[in-house]
Amino acid sequence: MGTVGKQLLNLAPDFDPRTLGLRDLIRKTNQFDVRQAEGGPVSIRVKQGGKK
Repeated sequence: MGTVGKQLLNLAPDFDPRTLGLRDLIRKTNQFDVRQAEGGPVSIRVKQGGKK
């Protein structure tokens, strides 16, 4: 999540994941596969084939 957050900050310096909910934002775009094993790190990958 840190890497994605940093990239978003480069694009939108006023972005604040604490108020917008970065995970929710990423999931709602439906452009990424988001996975997390219980207690493990979050894995985010761009979905293959664009929008689904």
